[in-house]
Amino acid sequence: MLKKINSAAAVLALALPVVVFPAHASETVKGAKKDLEAFKKEMSQKLDMSEKKLKELREKAAVKGDEVQTKTVKELETTKDQLKGELATAKVEAKTNWSKFKTKMARSIDELNAKIQKKLTD
Repeated sequence: MLKKINSAAAVLALALPVVVFPAHASETVKGAKKDLEAFKKEMSQKLDMSEKKLKELREKAAVKGDEVQTKTVKELETTKDQLKGELATAKVEAKTNWSKFKTKMARSIDELNAKIQKKLTD
């Protein structure tokens, strides 16, 4: 009879959901914070590159006296500033929201850099 109880207890123990202990949860939070900081650093570097290229574009527009290009530079700068602000206030919430945010932010910064690069070659 004792063997039946022990095996029943073992089966029951395996069927119970896994409990996350606070130590594990804090490790997960630490990992998410590291991911956030690494992402912010990488995206900040891309935005810094955007700023340098925008400076080139601004100078190019000033030399040409091109008002349309000057207006485009201002729009691109506004976009860069908005992205920079969003990145500065970013925080890890739910995992799915964080993944969506990272994807959207990275895509937006890449699109900004592509637009800047295109204007530089025009």
